[in-house]
Amino acid sequence: MSRQKPSSPPGRPPAGCTISFRNYLSHARILMESFARHVPGGRFYLLVVDGLPPGVTLPAGVRLIQPDDLKLPAFGDM
Repeated sequence: MSRQKPSSPPGRPPAGCTISFRNYLSHARILMESFARHVPGGRFYLLVVDGLPPGVTLPAGVRLIQPDDLKLPAFGDM
């Protein structure tokens, strides 16, 4: 059985993403580092539902998505 490479627009590396809570950031970090190792130059997006704790740094190339960035009117109710 052959593995297919992820598809992306020509000239653009694939992107990855995950959604996490603060208490699972260690799991998200492993995923981000693995993605960076297997998809050099890829883009990675991380949404931390309850916000990134102060002083936490993310690996290079990771774009943090804040809950407010989603502009969902009832996000806090979900």
